[in-house]
Amino acid sequence: MIHRPVNDVDLMDVVAILTSDHHWSRNPPIFRSQEPCCLAVQKRVMDQLTKLRGRCELNPPILVAGDLLDTWKGNAEWINWLLANIPEMWTTPGQHDLAYHDIGLIHKSAYWTLHQAGRIHHLSEPTQIGEVRVHPFPWGAVPKKCPKEGLKTFQLEVALVHAYCWKEGHVRGGEVAQDQHVSYHRGSVKGYDVAVMGDNHSGFLSKREPTIIAPGTLMRRHLNEAGYDPFVGLLHLDGKITKWWLNTSEDVVLDAEALVKTKAWEKDEFLEELASLDDEALDYVAAVKMELAKLKLGRRTARMVVEALEAATGMGDGLLTFERVPVAQRTEQRFPKRVYS
Repeated sequence: MIHRPVNDVDLMDVVAILTSDHHWSRNPPIFRSQEPCCLAVQKRVMDQLTKLRGRCELNPPILVAGDLLDTWKGNAEWINWLLANIPEMWTTPGQHDLAYHDIGLIHKSAYWTLHQAGRIHHLSEPTQIGEVRVHPFPWGAVPKKCPKEGLKTFQLEVALVHAYCWKEGHVRGGEVAQDQHVSYHRGSVKGYDVAVMGDNHSGFLSKREPTIIAPGTLMRRHLNEAGYDPFVGLLHLDGKITKWWLNTSEDVVLDAEALVKTKAWEKDEFLEELASLDDEALDYVAAVKMELAKLKLGRRTARMVVEALEAATGMGDGLLTFERVPVAQRTEQRFPKRVYS
């Protein structure tokens, strides 16, 4: 499906570009495996961000509400490519950015390498950037009361949060928790002018006070995102947000029929065995890894299994990344290297 969004937005008073869930990666997901070059695709998106910022009069910061990268680890060649191409950004980490989802292990990550090199700016405390003051809340952190509540300040107060936030029509699939609904989050970010929520790949804008934006995925990576139009939020000086649609007209994606026909496993039997496992004792993703290991599949086939599983269940992306296995289980359930990417 080809998307050609048209933008007609005044860029003179934009004070921040609001994004989340970039998921930059060294290898393409199966849904984008027909692209001539995975890195070239990502560079197209990066260049759009760079050009957009350059067109804005006030040189606004690009804010990222977590999951800048698809995995916390990477080889030197990939990290060097990121250093050469990624735009300057101000970020808070999501679970994909952190080794074993642990903020205490941030120093082990490729995310931290980008910060140490000065390519991105990791935010660990409220930080004034131009006309906005950004309050970061990484994966696992609970937003705190805005210090400006009840006071008159000149800058816009922005909560940058990586926590799943949904509303009707914008869900990952499967069951959703009521305490992750936008109305619940609105209470936790009371006092801020804007809250930017990462983790949900189906972006939306909720204009009730305070304004909440879930920018969604920056690049379509999976079958259930085939009809999705990626966008970023533009925060204006008066506190209003407008959407800026990204150009995806050059995207090459795998159609649903081709993905379904690429079948190296019996879906019903596979899902039945997974469903029989005790979810109290075994992490769901670890179970997927263990079952795939039993099948002794090649790397490409295993990744196809994961793509199909995500499409069938609505589970989050990146199931084959090793960091999703809890620390206590990773020694016993580690995948053979040829199976995961």
